[in-house]
Amino acid sequence: MRRILAGAAALLLAIGSVAYGHDHREPRATLRIDGQVREGWAYHADGWARKSRDPGFCEATFATGFAKFRKALRHDPGDEIVVRFHKKAMPYEIEAHRWPRVDDNGFAAGTPTPVPWALRPYVVGGSVRAWELVILPPVVDGHLYLGVGAWWADEDGCSQTPDLGSQYAAWTFHVVGD
Repeated sequence: MRRILAGAAALLLAIGSVAYGHDHREPRATLRIDGQVREGWAYHADGWARKSRDPGFCEATFATGFAKFRKALRHDPGDEIVVRFHKKAMPYEIEAHRWPRVDDNGFAAGTPTPVPWALRPYVVGGSVRAWELVILPPVVDGHLYLGVGAWWADEDGCSQTPDLGSQYAAWTFHVVGD
């Protein structure tokens, strides 16, 4: 299992897929609270490889940042909190963590702990369009400094020698309940 790397509050979280729908694009993720899309996420880490236009070559990007949190998004008690990964490929591994606090600059502080979650497909017209990470149980009150990562196997994109490995991306979300 991929492990969270929290050095100097850096975050690398993982999720992946071996299912159909490898589209070789970095995923987007949206936060939904009670079904409504909310702005406020921060994209802070990725590693992505795809075939180059030059035959026999690959292009890769790798970046990591610090887990920083933006302004809190409000929710009511019992609201369902969902992170939707806009990618057809099914995740084979997921990690979601919460931090106990942030520092004066909005960066994650303290030791992160795992957050329980469930994964479900988002289906439109009988086909899977995305995958949803549902936070369990719903957050009732207080701050949720949430870090979510995604990891997909690159089954048919850049799997060559040297193997550039799986594809990943990570996001942070700040949710607060009354």
